[in-house]
Amino acid sequence: MKEIIMAFRELIEILELDKIAPIHFQKLEDISKNNYVFFRYLGNEEKKALINGTHDENKRYDNSDLGVYLPDIDIKQCYIIETKRNPFSISYVNEQISYKMGCVWTKELYLVWSLYCALHEVGHWLDFVNSGKTSYEFSIMEKGYREEIDREAEMLYNMNDYFPQKRILAKEYVRKYYEIPSEKAANDYAFSNFVPALNEVREKLGYTTDDL
Repeated sequence: MKEIIMAFRELIEILELDKIAPIHFQKLEDISKNNYVFFRYLGNEEKKALINGTHDENKRYDNSDLGVYLPDIDIKQCYIIETKRNPFSISYVNEQISYKMGCVWTKELYLVWSLYCALHEVGHWLDFVNSGKTSYEFSIMEKGYREEIDREAEMLYNMNDYFPQKRILAKEYVRKYYEIPSEKAANDYAFSNFVPALNEVREKLGYTTDDL
């Protein structure tokens, strides 16, 4: 059996994740390699108002662009982007999934990473909805948690790959990143739903672990 490769869209359709959270797909040329999978809790209209100083907490801003943003590519491309961006993220996820399944099959590496990304971002959406906070209130909370870690991310992104300490710093960054409360909530959802979701995909595609 060959490695599992499918469109990200197909993965979402199989699991019907678009019935749980608003899903937006971005073309490859429109995505940022530094942030290609993300959750938007603050709409562009409200964000612009905050930037230009006209924000009104009592105004109802357009929220049609809130939700989960995924790249409109296949899962192999998604995996490759992350290996270039921060391979320690993949190592961390594979380690966590291995605790639940015993191992991560080589032929499912692309599927495992992309499935985790999708479930993680849906977990962010549910965390936001269940918080009872407005987009503005949630953004203020998140800013407090993320200011320092965002600076570290920018530093690592701009650091030469051959800098001796980069691997150590990147690994420590991943650990601290997943300690952010909203990241922990998103991970709790992703990891608790991962095995049944993976089994659903396997069933839909018509294979079992015996084929791997």
